[in-house]
Amino acid sequence: MAAKVRWGVLGSCGIARRRTIPEGILAAPNAELVTIFDVNADANAQYASQIGAVAASSENELLSGDIDAVYIATPAYLHHRQVLAAAAAGKHILCEKPLGMTVSETQSMVDACR
Repeated sequence: MAAKVRWGVLGSCGIARRRTIPEGILAAPNAELVTIFDVNADANAQYASQIGAVAASSENELLSGDIDAVYIATPAYLHHRQVLAAAAAGKHILCEKPLGMTVSETQSMVDACR
């Protein structure tokens, strides 16, 4: 059996908490949730404790950790910066929609991931 994909989540306390983490990452036999981050530090820490993940204190801490992929579930205006940072960190990326705020912004994100 292949190794599990080690996930980090940026924006853990919105749609990620309601749907993607419990129904996707935690339910998948080939996935392991390692680290989560949210600007609401208290809610992030509480949720991390509940699901057995590490609560990162910053985006950089999450991206520099031992994860293979990052799920970006933050507001759309943050996606560009976060995708570029995750790509620079060498992570695989799953980003909520819309990917970018403009076509050129989105293209730069795609280019960075290539």
